[in-house]
Amino acid sequence: IVVLLILCISATVGVSNSMAKKNIEKLTEASIQENLKMYQSIIDLKIQKHFAISNLFAADRRIVEGVTGVERTMGPVQIMEPEQVGDQPQNQFGDFNNQQMSINEELMSEVESNPEVENIMIVNLDGEIVMSAQESVIGDNVSEREYFSATINKGTPYVGFSMASRDTGEQVVPICVPIMDEEGDTVGIVTTIVITSKIAQELEGAKILGTENTYPILLDQKGILLVHPNREYIGEQHTDQSVREIALKLTSNAEKLEGEMIYQSMSENIERMLRYIEVGEAEWLLGISIDQGELMQPIKDMQKGGLVILVVSLLIGMIAAYLYVQSISKPLGKIEGIVRKLAGLDLSDSEDLHKLRRLKDEVGTMAEATATTTEALKKVVSELIQYAEQTMISAQTVDNLASYSLEESEQTVVVVEELSASMEEINASTEEVSSTVESINENIRVITDHIGKSSQLALNIARNSETIKDKTIQESEIVKASYNDVKNNMELALKKAEVISQIYLLVESIESITKQTNLLALNASIEAARAGDVGRGFGVVAHEIGALASESGNAVTKIQEVIALVMEATNEMRDSAQESLAFMEKQIDENVENTLENAKSYMTDANEVYNALQELEQRSHELTQYSQIITETIDGIAIAISENTQGVVNIASQTNNINKNINEIKEQSMTNKSVAEQLSEVASRFTI
Repeated sequence: IVVLLILCISATVGVSNSMAKKNIEKLTEASIQENLKMYQSIIDLKIQKHFAISNLFAADRRIVEGVTGVERTMGPVQIMEPEQVGDQPQNQFGDFNNQQMSINEELMSEVESNPEVENIMIVNLDGEIVMSAQESVIGDNVSEREYFSATINKGTPYVGFSMASRDTGEQVVPICVPIMDEEGDTVGIVTTIVITSKIAQELEGAKILGTENTYPILLDQKGILLVHPNREYIGEQHTDQSVREIALKLTSNAEKLEGEMIYQSMSENIERMLRYIEVGEAEWLLGISIDQGELMQPIKDMQKGGLVILVVSLLIGMIAAYLYVQSISKPLGKIEGIVRKLAGLDLSDSEDLHKLRRLKDEVGTMAEATATTTEALKKVVSELIQYAEQTMISAQTVDNLASYSLEESEQTVVVVEELSASMEEINASTEEVSSTVESINENIRVITDHIGKSSQLALNIARNSETIKDKTIQESEIVKASYNDVKNNMELALKKAEVISQIYLLVESIESITKQTNLLALNASIEAARAGDVGRGFGVVAHEIGALASESGNAVTKIQEVIALVMEATNEMRDSAQESLAFMEKQIDENVENTLENAKSYMTDANEVYNALQELEQRSHELTQYSQIITETIDGIAIAISENTQGVVNIASQTNNINKNINEIKEQSMTNKSVAEQLSEVASRFTI
């Protein structure tokens, strides 16, 4: 019986220990995994918060202008080429310095309100710090830093390698966001220097399952420790090769890293188990270093207690075994119920959990760890709700900005349409000027024709004068013998001299055409003035046409004077002829001589008329050339107007594309708002 009792007690103790061991291992595994997920969520949310703050600064137009239009000289930021408006460019320089000081104050205010942040810097494309919450670093160059080149090359938000702060010596990490201009090109970065001990303060001093030697650690992409119970190791690279290899995979592995491994402890130089998971936003390695012996110690203690009970007394052992099983199974059942409640997202207070936390055994330890996990999850959910609200506010702000930009773009379209209408009016004026030039060309052709006819008539007059002279000489020799023949020839010559009156009529016609040409040149000058700078060359040519028309008028006046002289000479010749006929017998020789002189004068005047007409013809050819230049200039103006019109059309098309992009931004903003609402809905599933 005793043996049977011993066997029963042994079996009971063995089964109880086995069940307790499985439950403890299961709960321990779940608790460790929950702690990893919880710490991962906390760090991710904090990094996302810093990304969001940096994005707000990167989208500030003042900061975009500061990194694209300034350079650092002698301490303060100066404008590279200040625009000269009026006589006071220094006012713009002062405004810009005031703007820089305002941004620095905003950065300083953000740093003072956030204990996790050491500094916020605005860096231009050359790596020069142009604005900062710490004025002492303004002007420093960070182009050689890893985080600067990585952010510029990727063009996306980036978390750099950890480093020691030059002010405090603490480990800090740069969180970078690129600054984009209106064309989407990277023109600088916003760098937030975050203190790692602050961003991961929930990990420092954390006790996993109430143990002393099971603790969380945090490493960056190079295996440098960011969080460790022994602060002497923070900032140093982990000594275990396998841990460093896992950390190096963070930047090269597309999938999220998660798993467990055995590694060599830095502090104790013993093998420990590491359960690890990747912090996605920062590409860090979050792990819980586990002392397996410490976690198994409660089970060993239970086994020893069972053996003691077995040795002391069979009866007491049986009763103790039964009570022990009850004391373990019932609390564990309550713990299991609490964990299931936790798995159902119910974080409300539990009376059973408060009672179990008072226990001084392993169940009390697990209850304490579960309570700690619940409190941490409550804090995470509260922060999650807060971040969701901030995200919705940011999405609404972006939506308002997009609406404002859309209104500005629509006003630009109206201006472009007005510009297009102005171009059409200029084109119509150009066509009118072209028509005027055609009229000028036609008048020039008419003038040229009349000049040709007048030249021919003048040439005929000169030839007739030569003929008169020759005949006068011949008749003078036989005048006494053939008086009647001389009279007839003289009358014939006088009739031919009447051609001069026809030349006078042609000259009057030329004078009328010259006046019309001068009027057309005046109209062309007016149209050129309307066309502005585009018609300046056309105005010069129109002025030359007016000058030629004036010179033509002067030539016509001269021709009229010569014709008047010729007509006067003709009248005198007629009078002389009559006197010759009356007194031929007495003064034949004198009259013949006078006739010869008059014929010579007549011929000379006719030659002068001919030469004047030749000069006028040359001027008309020059006028034709200038008219051709005007025509070519008008064609050039028409081509320029056509190209400008096409440019206006392109501007309108680009403005429409901008409208489409703004609408896409609004849609993306609404998507962000929807995501924030979904995030709030997920957070609302938790019962706090």
